[in-house]
Amino acid sequence: MDGTRPITRRPCDVGAGCDHRVVDEAQEPARAASGWEFTARLWRWKEGSWHFITVPEAVSDEIDALVGEATGGFGSVRVEVTVGGSTWQTSLFPSSEEAAFVCPVKRPVRTAEGVEEGDDLRVRLRVVAR
Repeated sequence: MDGTRPITRRPCDVGAGCDHRVVDEAQEPARAASGWEFTARLWRWKEGSWHFITVPEAVSDEIDALVGEATGGFGSVRVEVTVGGSTWQTSLFPSSEEAAFVCPVKRPVRTAEGVEEGDDLRVRLRVVAR
């Protein structure tokens, strides 16, 4: 194998015409003592400026089981996210078409980490109290 992971293209209900990819989940996400670690591709919603990563389905299922009905507006879940040297708090939002959560990645984080649409990001994620 050449060291690259296969990419799976899946539809998204964040918006019609969304064009993003998720790193194949054959590479099992790691459950860290205080959260999860996984790799996900950064994608942009439509032609706008919003950028997201899709949380792997297995991790999304664990988060959903953990929080149950204790979610915020639109089914959101408060989390702390680390990408590279950047750590911030945000909310995950459910995507029914993918049966997974999506996580926004704001411009200051993308700039600080030197990442752009299409890059694979190593992500550490943990649920935080509301």
